[in-house]
Amino acid sequence: MPKINKKEYILIILILVLSFFSGYTGGIISHKNNSPKKIKYEKVEKNIESNQKLKSNNNTNIAEPDSISRAAKTAIPAVVHISLGRRNMSQFVLRNSSTSIYKPLEKRYFTLGSGIIISPDGYILTNNHVVENLGGNISTSLSDGRKFKAKIIGTDPKTDLAVIKIDAKDLPTIKLGDSDKADVGDVVIAVGNPFGIGETVTMGIISAVGRSNIGIVEYENFIQTDAAINPGSSGGALVNTRGELVGVNTAILTKSGGYEGIGFAIPSNMAKKVFSDIMANGEVQRGWIGVGIQDVNVEIAGFFAKNIIKGVIVNDVMKDSPAYLSGLQKGDIIIAVDSKEIMNKNKVKNDIAEAPVGKKFKINLVRKGEIVSLYVKTSKLPESADVFDVRNFNVPAK
Repeated sequence: MPKINKKEYILIILILVLSFFSGYTGGIISHKNNSPKKIKYEKVEKNIESNQKLKSNNNTNIAEPDSISRAAKTAIPAVVHISLGRRNMSQFVLRNSSTSIYKPLEKRYFTLGSGIIISPDGYILTNNHVVENLGGNISTSLSDGRKFKAKIIGTDPKTDLAVIKIDAKDLPTIKLGDSDKADVGDVVIAVGNPFGIGETVTMGIISAVGRSNIGIVEYENFIQTDAAINPGSSGGALVNTRGELVGVNTAILTKSGGYEGIGFAIPSNMAKKVFSDIMANGEVQRGWIGVGIQDVNVEIAGFFAKNIIKGVIVNDVMKDSPAYLSGLQKGDIIIAVDSKEIMNKNKVKNDIAEAPVGKKFKINLVRKGEIVSLYVKTSKLPESADVFDVRNFNVPAK
């Protein structure tokens, strides 16, 4: 065995020491480089799980990237174009010198408005102002190009709704949504046939709900939207991002006669009631109790009940009416109906009117400073009366 001198021995020792430390530090660096990747991956996994849970628990009408497209594809086949021969059918309801409520019918010949297929056998919901005074001369065009003559099944001018029928089967329909769940800020799309150019979709949000005292129809509970509703779109669909009908497009507020960002749609729950009544009875049957009411204001609150600043006050009761028989009295301030707080007379009016005949309501009221509860059962609204307009019976409301 050859001898190793001192210099060679020291060199071998140095090489071994350097090799040892090189391997050790390399392992540390490798470990440090791998650790952040693992932590980052775990964070991503947790974020994905968190987002999935959030999505599954979220029932709001949030527009996902493809939800508008899906909703449009669902709604378009169920919206029809309603037309007639040569006639200018534009209508205005004048409010003042600068602003008008415009029911957007198409001015050009052959075009009137839109409609929504509710049943596969051809029943269509539309606005009354689209088809009124047209007799039997109504034509409809489907999104697939087919054309049918339509007949009027029933109308309800008090809500501006009508039902027409075409002779067809297996038609595409639209699902009726719950308009009570529609909320300010929800994304919606309006589907119609503006200017007769063909099926058109516009997008916006719900700007307000429960709009009343607009002066369009007798029973108002409009959904306000900034989705464009142009001439020819009256009677078209207002749809949420799930493709459900939440409203029937009806009118716009405008100074120019064109769309300016304020449109109104009849809520689907009101439309559902009207459609069902017309199908069952040929007319709309409304509940009635026979009282006159008005909103509580500061002056009324100070005179009748100083601590009550909201609700409605009974200003008259028709003799022998359901309200009279239940014990309601002039001067009573109604603060809740069926345990739901009352904010204005329009809410009470619509709730009573939409109730089936014979429905019993629990009414909470303030009488001479005391809380009183009583029950009143609706009867059928007389033909010549409003739900609360007792002046039709020559009883002066004060």
